[in-house]
Amino acid sequence: MAAEPGPTFRWGVVLRKSQLNADGTEESTDRQELELVCHIRHHNMGVIVQSYKDIASGWKPGAPRPRFKHALVDLASGTIDGIAVLSIDRLTRRMDQVRPILNALEEMGGRLFALWDDLDTADRNPESNTDLRLRDLVAHAEQEALRTSQRYKLAAQHRARKGLHQPSSRRPFGHTVDWKILVPHEVELLHEAALRVVAGESLSVICRDWTERGIPTSTGKPAVAVYHAQGDASECSHGRQTGV
Repeated sequence: MAAEPGPTFRWGVVLRKSQLNADGTEESTDRQELELVCHIRHHNMGVIVQSYKDIASGWKPGAPRPRFKHALVDLASGTIDGIAVLSIDRLTRRMDQVRPILNALEEMGGRLFALWDDLDTADRNPESNTDLRLRDLVAHAEQEALRTSQRYKLAAQHRARKGLHQPSSRRPFGHTVDWKILVPHEVELLHEAALRVVAGESLSVICRDWTERGIPTSTGKPAVAVYHAQGDASECSHGRQTGV
């Protein structure tokens, strides 16, 4: 191990939540961080020098997790001595990500600590096969994520057969969260957009116009637009919510 366990050990804390709350806020990663900070300080395990927070799935293939990647880079460069997580499923839920994690740990003699899983690669007990335990924990998390996905799909299919709307963590633009009441000023905007499309305007122009006018999304936050250099393709947060 590059750095021995102790009060000067430098930790990077990896935090993850799958999605934002309906109002665009989140507090889960703050709770994760507080739990880890309290444990590390109480047990004199070192100092936390960096936190890496992602709002992304730990299971969905290709889900962007830039902060997670930064943690591995910092571990490889020696900026941090180890990675701490509340549980392994906060780090990853995919078996194909285990090898890169182990490579980063092995190359720099880094340390991985998972509080709720009672996993610490600094454990010198010869009977503690931490690599095998890590794989078992990730395999369990991956299966749990798969079963959860299947349950959500089954529930969505059941609601579709009954003609019910599909609930979401974010209310649809133009409707209240329960889909039972219209939001008048948002309905007017949708009518405006529909008339402009019929008149021949492109979706990208409408998205750009809404963004420049400062029209907020259903979360109450300003729309964010991404314009591509080639063609007339564009995307904005309004478009993702309304189909515009």
